Amino acid sequence: MFSLIIVEDSTLMRQGIAYSITHSLPWIDLVGEAEDAIQGKTLILEQKPDIVLTDIRLPGMTGLQMVRDVMEVYRPQVIIVSGYSEFEYCKEALSLGVLAYIVKPIDETELEEALKYAASKQLDEHDIDKKLLFTDSSREDGSNLRGGTKSYYVNQVIRYIHAHYAEDISVSGIARMLNLNEDYLGRIFKESTSFSISEYRNNYRIAQASQMMANPEQTIHEVSRAVGIENQHYFSQLFKQKMGITPSQYREFKLGKLYRQ
Repeated sequence: MFSLIIVEDSTLMRQGIAYSITHSLPWIDLVGEAEDAIQGKTLILEQKPDIVLTDIRLPGMTGLQMVRDVMEVYRPQVIIVSGYSEFEYCKEALSLGVLAYIVKPIDETELEEALKYAASKQLDEHDIDKKLLFTDSSREDGSNLRGGTKSYYVNQVIRYIHAHYAEDISVSGIARMLNLNEDYLGRIFKESTSFSISEYRNNYRIAQASQMMANPEQTIHEVSRAVGIENQHYFSQLFKQKMGITPSQYREFKLGKLYRQ
């Protein structure tokens, strides 16, 4: 489970988001809600959730100021939701390390993808190897695997994606490598991480691509190919879905920040 706090001054909006999340993403544990930034900051620092979902325009202080204050203490995965689509807000949010920026009215699919991406980043930052303590390497076709062996295979998938994300890797290929049924491998992976193998692979690719954007000598197409995605149009769609802005907008911000340092 991944813990979440929602900070939103509109009761109707807050309840709507909470309902959508709790009914479509059972692996998210909604541990608190706040209607203003001061209450939100207090609640976040008390609960220290994995993910914070917040509006920008809030009573007391802005959501961005709240996030800035929180990140002086610890760094949750933060998703900004706002009715303001100006890029200046997005740039400031990114400068704080905000993971995604979603413009109202909220698209439920976009919100779900942002939350999955946040959870994926949380897994990476907390080193999933520490959670998967079993290393039983026996090979079986699936139905009677012990819990420890399941964890071993999940860990192997994650290790493989991290090492080969730039290659043309498929779920079927990974399953063949592990001598497991593809459907079974996909099921145990999702049970353990809340993601399909394809979702985790795409999340990791976009995370790597966002780091590469700081190199002005690499074109966006070259970045796309470097993370294993040949189709630049698909890469741009996926990047915007995960990050909330296009690759070009992200690069504009990233390079501008580097030149100002």
